[in-house]
Amino acid sequence: NDWKITSDNSRRWFQSIILDYFMRNYTSDLFSHVQVQSRGVITEIVNLLFPSVNSVLFKSFLSLVCSTKDSVKGAIELYPTFDIKLSLFSLPIQNEQDRERALIEDEEKRKKETINIIFDLFDGYGPMARISEDYREEDLAKLSEISTDKRKQIIAHARKSKFQKILNELRSQAIQDFCQKDEVYEERRKDLIYLLELLIKEASERATSSK
Repeated sequence: NDWKITSDNSRRWFQSIILDYFMRNYTSDLFSHVQVQSRGVITEIVNLLFPSVNSVLFKSFLSLVCSTKDSVKGAIELYPTFDIKLSLFSLPIQNEQDRERALIEDEEKRKKETINIIFDLFDGYGPMARISEDYREEDLAKLSEISTDKRKQIIAHARKSKFQKILNELRSQAIQDFCQKDEVYEERRKDLIYLLELLIKEASERATSSK
């Protein structure tokens, strides 16, 4: 299980190697510009590597990473070629009420896991890429001189600003008008908004802590 990309895998360096290989070799297979049925091979690869992610959040994030237009409009236009499968529960489900509770708990765990994976392992990809324009000039000058914890806080603050810009674009009238022509586009826009709101919340917490 060392090769599985999860937030509780202690072999972080090995996960980074696996993730880099996946992104270099399979990014072009994750999405299509036309609607297609999910492809078995890429679906199996994604589910083997990322067994604990939330489907909506992870697909939305990868669409931002894979957008060739480097914009939210480009991400909205992409159709995923893979599915995220829910894993079977290890504990027996006694009744429908227990099943519903288990599903809710699993959904919450997957949501937290996805955000943690994005922050901890996708550094350098899509909206997680760090460029000098993301930083305030005074912060950029300090990065090489300050403690690790403080550096993490500055990076989190810069990411929060970047996420907010993306969220503002998703809420812009131009993007809303663009999505009105297609229900699928509008659904994707809302999914991306949901993702960005969670990323902003996480970045805010990390900007004020040493996480």
